[in-house]
Amino acid sequence: MAQWLYNAVTMGNSKQYHFDFCLWSLRTMQCLLKQQFGISVHVSTISRPLHSMGLSPQRFIHKSYKQNQKKNKTIPRNVSSP
Repeated sequence: MAQWLYNAVTMGNSKQYHFDFCLWSLRTMQCLLKQQFGISVHVSTISRPLHSMGLSPQRFIHKSYKQNQKKNKTIPRNVSSP
């Protein structure tokens, strides 16, 4: 099953399995295992084997469409250490 999941994630995208988005999140993989094999597993059960195979889940990036890029560039960031 781990090899099947590895192939599903690396050889295709989630749209091929009728999901509405292209990211391979842990929740998406959890739903895929439920659809394909009829098993329910916790997301940490998916995360550990992925990590051992050198993969990591993709995460959604929430970014406001109202974000002002010019304002963000002018905010000074203190990166120096004392």
